[in-house]
Formats: sequence, structure tokens, C-alpha cells
Amino acid sequence: MKQSIRKIFISQEKYVIDLLKKFNMSECKLVTSPMIANKKLQQNDGAAKINSKYFKSLVGSLIYLTNSRLDILFSVSIISRFIENPSKLHFAAIKRILRYL
Repeated sequence: MKQSIRKIFISQEKYVIDLLKKFNMSECKLVTSPMIANKKLQQNDGAAKINSKYFKSLVGSLIYLTNSRLDILFSVSIISRFIENPSKLHFAAIKRILRYL
């Protein structure tokens, strides 16, 4: 689409493609929703912990994307609660958001 007079068009398609490549998710299987309904994430879920630096980078990238993708806003806000002490279950939830994109 092209920009026109008195209209704004925002597309972050390239950003999403680059994001998927950066986190090795470009060939992933697609899903129809960013989160599993009725699945509750907890701080101390008993799962193994993961590298928080990697997780923070991914959450930050998704937060930036929420400016134009309101459909992932709720999911990203939920997963960002676990940014300081992420587990493998939290990482699986964030990968689902990537698969949705």
C-alpha cells in the first residue's frame, strides 16, 4: 500500500520477518491465537530457568511491535511479568506469540 494525502499507513511486516529470523522462528508452525485460553502462567512454576538476557531482548522486541499489532498486546503484557525470572514455560508462551505472528 502507498501513503496518500491525509492518511497514515503503518506496516511492520519487515520487522516481524527480521524478528522471526533473529530468534530462529522463521520456519515455525503457525498458530491461530497468541495465547492458549485458560492457561495460567506463574512466577514459580517449577520449570527450569532460562537466560533472562535472551528473554528480555525478545520481550522488548515484542513490546515495540505492540504499537501496530494490538492483537498481541494482552499476551505480551502477560508474558512481560516474568521478565526477571523466566522459565521454560514462559519461553514456550513467548514462542507461541512468535508463531502467531
